[in-house]
Amino acid sequence: MDLEAVIERNRLALGIPGVAVAVLDGAGDVRTICQGVTSLEHPLPITPTTLFQIGSISKTFVATAALALVDEGRLDLDEPVRTYVDDLQLSTPELTEGVTTRHLLTHTTGWVGDYFADTGEGDDALSRFVAKLAKAPQLTPLGETYSYNNSAFNLASHVVARVHGTTYERAAKELVLRPLGLRRTCFTAEDAISQRVAIGHRDGRAQRWRRPRAHHGAGGVLSCIEDLVAYARFHLTPPNAAVASMQVVQRAAGSLCDEVGLSWMIDRHAGLTVVHHGGTTNGYQADLRLVPERGLAWVMLTNAEHHHQLDCVIQEALLGDDHEVAAGAPPSLDEYAGHYESVLADLDLVVDDEGLRLDVSTPRRALWSPDDEVEPARPTRLVFRDADRVQALDLPYTGHRGEFVRDADGAIEWLRWDGRLARRV
Repeated sequence: MDLEAVIERNRLALGIPGVAVAVLDGAGDVRTICQGVTSLEHPLPITPTTLFQIGSISKTFVATAALALVDEGRLDLDEPVRTYVDDLQLSTPELTEGVTTRHLLTHTTGWVGDYFADTGEGDDALSRFVAKLAKAPQLTPLGETYSYNNSAFNLASHVVARVHGTTYERAAKELVLRPLGLRRTCFTAEDAISQRVAIGHRDGRAQRWRRPRAHHGAGGVLSCIEDLVAYARFHLTPPNAAVASMQVVQRAAGSLCDEVGLSWMIDRHAGLTVVHHGGTTNGYQADLRLVPERGLAWVMLTNAEHHHQLDCVIQEALLGDDHEVAAGAPPSLDEYAGHYESVLADLDLVVDDEGLRLDVSTPRRALWSPDDEVEPARPTRLVFRDADRVQALDLPYTGHRGEFVRDADGAIEWLRWDGRLARRV
């Protein structure tokens, strides 16, 4: 199998200016594949040390730092966050006193997590952001339901910073980056500007790449495949029980992954356990995957959005097709039809002659810039994996998974899509 040719063919088909891939095989050898350019406007060749924004893979850095503190005996994941952040104030006293770091690292806090306020670039940016979480609406009871939560990981990074007694960036450097030899990985433009940096693209246009400092935990890391393959090697052979516990299933998830560990997502493909995390920011997409049973890992960094289609191509090239058989459709599809809303998406489920169709649209409230235009809804047909779990068939969502979540009376209350709970309205 010519992996380089597979990547090149799909890169061009998907309109991705540049891609960097590193594969760590079971013998410990590393193969790198770099194609394309850093920017369409000012092109330079992609190299193994070219920096990309890695988006939500950053969340695994927060968890790795937290578990280093657990191993040192300085942090207990099941202690209330208030033990370490004594000025924490959330929407209710019960939530404030009850939320733990384990809740944060497993996306089970229950509040709306897609909140991206810019609280400045000072050392107080994170604490100022955390203070705003008192207004975050609560969707589900604490610890009850998985729903992907960016702001929870910003709070988790604040816990790490408080326990370590410094800023989150310095804590991450001292607990993760320096011990693992990740020399190029960084957070800021000041650190990146002397290196080769890939610029993110949307619709063929270069995008602004900086993220507010308060979101460094949820999605602010810049890295390269040379560093990330070393990071993958570390997690393939965890040095202690604390780090190993990140790959232990904590909760069923049903969208983005079937199960979640401590930050890591966990799926099965072709009979193998795949531990992974992806990342999407404005014009970048990234993916890091571990297959512990084979001692195999790979990382993919791109400077354009492609709805993770290239991720799926690489996984199938390395692991083979996954012939999961879809379940038959339920007797009545009308039960599932309707309009569902989350912060980032409007979801309309329609029953037509072909079955159940999902129309996904981005509302104006979720646009990156007020100058952006609302795009037409993107449709995809859905097939059922079982009674309440579905999978998308059509581009750009091919392979995406969703799950219907019911209330105590058995009525459908939510659609979990892209990891988030979308309320039926």
